[in-house]
Amino acid sequence: MILNSPPPGRFSGRRGAGRLLAIGAVALGMSVPPAAGAVTGAPPSAVAIVPDRAPALTAGTFQNPPAGVRHKYRWRVPLAHTDDDELRAEVKQIAASGAGGVEVAPFGVPGAGNQQPEFLKTYGWGTRLWTRKLQVILAEANKYGLTVDQNMGPHYPPTVPTVTDVNDPAAAQQLV
Repeated sequence: MILNSPPPGRFSGRRGAGRLLAIGAVALGMSVPPAAGAVTGAPPSAVAIVPDRAPALTAGTFQNPPAGVRHKYRWRVPLAHTDDDELRAEVKQIAASGAGGVEVAPFGVPGAGNQQPEFLKTYGWGTRLWTRKLQVILAEANKYGLTVDQNMGPHYPPTVPTVTDVNDPAAAQQLV
């Protein structure tokens, strides 16, 4: 999903940023209750109550829970340096285990030269080949009703281009 940038000034300041985050979360299907004491711009009676998305606990939902409440796997994928049939086979195995989905977390490919620009131009995160691999994963996951999340960048934990070592103190900053 691609969210366009908001018009200038429309979502500025703390209230605007909160609205923008709530809009993005709702667009992604998440429930976002207002924080205690938050200014919502609507009287309390007009604030929508978002029901809990977890199913009622019954013998049936306990025995066969929907994908949204099943366990997910963090799936470490070696960038786009993968075989499509292997990706499909692993998605099938994940589904067979009873999982509800995966989080695709790319990692560097071990070996001499595999972190060099020439290699990364072809196999790196965000390349056309990486996009193709995600399409393979998504298509296969859809066959089994699995959800697919993607990490926020080419490394875990997510960092920025100026931080190249996950042990760098800058990679462990509290943002909020």
